[in-house]
Amino acid sequence: MPEDGPEASVSLASIGNHEVRMLAGPAVDLDSAPLFWLELFDHSMKTSVHSFRCHRLRDAAPVFNDLVAQASELNKTSETS
Repeated sequence: MPEDGPEASVSLASIGNHEVRMLAGPAVDLDSAPLFWLELFDHSMKTSVHSFRCHRLRDAAPVFNDLVAQASELNKTSETS
């Protein structure tokens, strides 16, 4: 992941106007701090639709799958509007 500051992120999936991103967690070494965040971002609205803190790597896979499903559904909805 790039280290270009606190907002460093990498795109994991792009579905229509929506993107699933991985964002860097805080640069603090606390047990309660997340390792990273997963975010569903809407480019047409320029806003985060949903995000999730990942404290453990194994938490990320089901969340990623859910965010991709949400993005697919939102993309279908925007195509029929």
